[in-house]
Amino acid sequence: MSSTLSFQKRFLKELQNSKKFLILSTFLGLVVAILYSYSQSPSYTAKATIEVGFEPNTLNYSMLVDTKTKIIQSKFLIKRALAKVDLSHFYYQEIDYKKKELYHQSPFTVYLTKGYDLHFKVLAQGKERYELSVQGKDWEYSSVHRYGQRVSNQYFNLIVTLKNGKQLTKNPYGFVVYSQENILTKVQKSLYVEQLDNSAIISIAYSDTIKQRVKDFLSALVDVSIAHSKESTPRATQISLSLCSIQLGEKVLLNEDQGDIQKQEELLVTLSQNIDNNKSLDILLSIDSKYRDLLSKDIVQLQKLQTIESQDTNSSPSKTTNIEILQQKISTQIVNIQQKLNKEKLLFQKRIEQNIPKKLKGDRRLDSLYSLDKILPSYGLFISLGLLIAIVVAMGLIAIKTMFRYKINSFYQIKDQMKTILIGVVPHTKREFDEEGVVITSLMLTESFRTIRNNLNFMPQESDSQVIAITAPNGGEGRSMIITNLAQNISLNGQRVVVLDLDMQSAQLHQKFNLFNDEGMSSVLSNNMMISTVIRSTDYQNLDVVTAGPYPPNLWSLIQSNRMVDVIQKLRNVYDIILLNIPIMGTDASKLLTSVDVTLFVLRADVTRLSFIQEVDKLNKHTEGFAVILNDVKK
Repeated sequence: MSSTLSFQKRFLKELQNSKKFLILSTFLGLVVAILYSYSQSPSYTAKATIEVGFEPNTLNYSMLVDTKTKIIQSKFLIKRALAKVDLSHFYYQEIDYKKKELYHQSPFTVYLTKGYDLHFKVLAQGKERYELSVQGKDWEYSSVHRYGQRVSNQYFNLIVTLKNGKQLTKNPYGFVVYSQENILTKVQKSLYVEQLDNSAIISIAYSDTIKQRVKDFLSALVDVSIAHSKESTPRATQISLSLCSIQLGEKVLLNEDQGDIQKQEELLVTLSQNIDNNKSLDILLSIDSKYRDLLSKDIVQLQKLQTIESQDTNSSPSKTTNIEILQQKISTQIVNIQQKLNKEKLLFQKRIEQNIPKKLKGDRRLDSLYSLDKILPSYGLFISLGLLIAIVVAMGLIAIKTMFRYKINSFYQIKDQMKTILIGVVPHTKREFDEEGVVITSLMLTESFRTIRNNLNFMPQESDSQVIAITAPNGGEGRSMIITNLAQNISLNGQRVVVLDLDMQSAQLHQKFNLFNDEGMSSVLSNNMMISTVIRSTDYQNLDVVTAGPYPPNLWSLIQSNRMVDVIQKLRNVYDIILLNIPIMGTDASKLLTSVDVTLFVLRADVTRLSFIQEVDKLNKHTEGFAVILNDVKK
């Protein structure tokens, strides 16, 4: 049998034995699912649309619309909307174990400056007072206050005031004032913005549990979005022109440089006048370098000629003519530069006329609220998931229990895995005493040993008497209890029984029968005492016991000696049943077992390892009349 198949069989058997646990787990899962469904509130989703101020044929149109959608979703714009609609204050009332949100219907208002994200509870204490309670991580607070009274400590600072004409009812109230960062994150998670079919229309959707709050916030967000678009139009114009200029591959003076064009024109006019009037030409230094370079050579030459002329009182007409020619040349160059500036100015103005008025404009509202959907909690889904999770968890726990359960715990667990005969199952019983302090033997325990006694009649025996060896794989399996109760039960049936205690190292049988242990089997096997001299009678008429006696150093040598075989043969002539209490079979006991008819191997539930079943089957192959007793079974 493979280990997988073995696990499957054990798991299925464990499932059969855990029916109550499965039913209870399923029931609890159902209850939790129903309670969770009950606690859920309906959700509302509202939608609105706006038309952005970019036409589809605008350059970089897709990028501009995508930027617009991200701006609407940004915390910057949400903050503006929250300034119009208060979403930070969360008021509720507990009715029938359910929190009912109040929004504007709250009978009181809270002004809070410290203590954000704490969950406060409010309970009416008459018309003028209320009880405020709150619990932090390692602190709690509860006290009665007047309405309008400031409540301040190291954890929070707030004022609770009643609205005009309002009173608190007996049901408890509660409130939370969320921090700005938390409310921004919460809103962003419930906000959905998308472009509709590559058009200039953007759809904005917002979800919340209060119908009116959904309407208020969505309307406020649309308003601030449109207002922001109007504020941004001049800047958008500059961006559009920049993109246009770059894509056309032309160097154009843009809006912010229009003032430079006019300034350059004014400087050129002044320079021309100074040349004509023979004034200082230092103004050249204020002219843009790309124009100054065109004029600087001739102007420097002009300045030199003018300086020479001013110093030479006898200047010739030819020098004066050279100065005039040079002045005329510079004036012509200035005119050419002015013409170039005029062309660039005209080109810039045409760009504005062709692109800006038609393609950059403010956003406008299309539908303030074209859809308002109410989404009810999926009760069927919650209940189904609750049942499924409960069953999966329960079966998982049973599988883990099966996987890690390495000890025998029931008859069914070893029934299909062990090839050895299971001659009897002894149930777990609690020790009870009568008024005189005598242990009361339970009916179930008596019946289990009667069954074992009857099954022994079907086991082999060489003569009229039957020798039965009782042993166990380890200490603690309950051999002493088994052999005591079995001996008593057989003797009450009229058969003569003798018990030999060979467990000389851990002798206990003499205590079970209230006998002395000064002499016993060790005395007979080592000192050649007569067996008849150490046989002790008990309170049961047909039951005798030979105690273990003093502990010898050579225990197994004595047990496997010829003397032991002789003792058993002599006792066969006197008793119907001979019970041998053999210590743990850690050493070869083959010689002793050849003298017995039946070997009963005691396994104890929740003590004996499950893996030992294989060892039991190996012993069964090499031992005649081998059978197993499962002791202390709780189920």
